[in-house]
Order: sequence, then structure tokens, then C-alpha cells
Amino acid sequence: MLTTSHLSGSPSYWTSDPFTEIDRVLRAVDRAWLDASAGARDSSLLNAYHDNDSLVVTTELPGVSANDISIQIVGDTLSIEAKRGLTAPAEGRWLRRERRPFSTARTVQLPFRVDSNTATASAKDGLLTVTVKRAAEDRPRTVAIQAS
Repeated sequence: MLTTSHLSGSPSYWTSDPFTEIDRVLRAVDRAWLDASAGARDSSLLNAYHDNDSLVVTTELPGVSANDISIQIVGDTLSIEAKRGLTAPAEGRWLRRERRPFSTARTVQLPFRVDSNTATASAKDGLLTVTVKRAAEDRPRTVAIQAS
């Protein structure tokens, strides 16, 4: 099988082991994919749900510390911004470097008015959860019918 120099980094030659060639091609694709996405702005996965009393938003932010997360509620919009840096090894060289620094910004249009003073946020196992209560004046209320 002929090995091309642009994939293996060495001159073309014949090899009798197809698995070695497949491994080289896969490594080249991995490098190209990582290099192409190195500067890309990542987007975190997000879920949002609500009931009559509150709204809950969860988003995946693995490896992001609480100090690197910003949550804002302005009007009818909830915004979450986060960034993750990369710490270089103090000594030695990288053997493999697949995790990249990233930043993300997500915005959720709120389905009702909220009381931003009731907002809480927690992070556990790479999952950020933001909960905010519906504004009292915007909650559905039952009106009792008076018999006459």
C-alpha cells in the first residue's frame, strides 16, 4: 500500500501492514480536526424548562470554574457566558493536547417576567443550573366566583 507524504509526514513508501496505514491516516485526520477547531467558539449544550412558578436552565460547562461564569438577567433575557483557559505544564512538554481553551455565550428568551432577586445558580459535575422564580404579578391566579 502506498503511503502519501502529506498524511504520514515522511516520503512515500510501500508498507505491508494496512493497520499501520489506517492508524496514520486517523492520526492525521485527528490533528487536522483539532487544528481546525482550535480557534472556534464552542457552544455549550443547554436545556430550559418552566412551570407556573419558576424557570430552570441547565448547561454543560465541564472544566469551568465558578469564577469564569457570568450570569445576567436583563428584562426578558437570561444570558450565560463562560470561558475555560488551559494551564500549560510547569515542566516537560505536551504528549497529547486535545482539550482546548474555549468560551461560550448563550441567551435564553424568558417566557414570562421573572424576579431576578430570586435567581440562584449552582454547579456540580460540570453542569450549571440556574433557577429563577416567576414574578408574582405575572403568575397565573385563580379568581374565585362569588355566589349572589
